[in-house]
Amino acid sequence: MARGGMKAKQMGNFMFFLLGVTSLISWNSILTALDYFAYQYPDNNVAFFYPIPMYLGTNILSILVVKLAQVTSLELRMYGCIIAQSILNICLPLFAEQLAGQAGFYVQLVLIFLLGSANAVCQSSAVAFASIFVRDNYITHFFTGTGFSGIILGTPPPSP
Repeated sequence: MARGGMKAKQMGNFMFFLLGVTSLISWNSILTALDYFAYQYPDNNVAFFYPIPMYLGTNILSILVVKLAQVTSLELRMYGCIIAQSILNICLPLFAEQLAGQAGFYVQLVLIFLLGSANAVCQSSAVAFASIFVRDNYITHFFTGTGFSGIILGTPPPSP
């Protein structure tokens, strides 16, 4: 492989690794912050209820992503969902701070449903994009990135 081709392959590996990290970092950050959300909403079983809208959003949009792909470009789906995930990740703790009680809890569930939907579209689109480059095996780097996002958020900080 020529030097330029090797550099392009390494850049592709890194890009798909980052796409993998971004595709699951939203959900992993919620899992990491469950104690915080349980503190904010002590009258609700956060650990039980938070995964439900994520599961529903992910599965519903996974079914509809083929129809969505017919009316939107791959770039729009990927960039739009990464931006949506970023905004939703910022909104979740802000809304948890500002909205107390049952109303705040229900707003959180809606935001998590939207996050699951964006996650499904982003992940499906990234896998579709990686499948274009079968010989380069970018899909391996994508899923390595998804695993890495769990490791970096699931690793406890060092004790003081």
